[in-house]
Amino acid sequence: MTSTEVFVVTVVATVVAGILLAVLGLLWRNRSRPAHWVTEQVEVAKQSDLAEAADQLDVLREQVMEVARLRDVVVPATSAGRNPTVVTFSNGAKSYFFADFASYKREMEARRVPPHRSFRTDPPLPVSRWDRDRLEQWMADHAD
Repeated sequence: MTSTEVFVVTVVATVVAGILLAVLGLLWRNRSRPAHWVTEQVEVAKQSDLAEAADQLDVLREQVMEVARLRDVVVPATSAGRNPTVVTFSNGAKSYFFADFASYKREMEARRVPPHRSFRTDPPLPVSRWDRDRLEQWMADHAD
């Protein structure tokens, strides 16, 4: 073999070895990507499940309100504020719930709240804040 042939073989062998090392380096560097992809997919699935459960809960709340309306059952629909907490019921009536007697007395004396719809008790939990178990139990109690 001549020195030129030896030189060409050496260059070719070096290039092939370099390419082989580059491929192995890429494979080594990316060895965690499949695991990372799986982890991302698990997170996506969890988020999807949570969103679906929230949607189902919203539908169940709407069903409770519809059954209450059809059966003329009054349930607390929403609440707002604090001292007084204003609770709106499914029939449209509003009631005022006070945390302490001093606030209750002050509002009653100032005639800012109706006396027959004002209470010095804890407000009822509105349907908008009921959990799945309570919604399902109410539906079971009021279903056909």
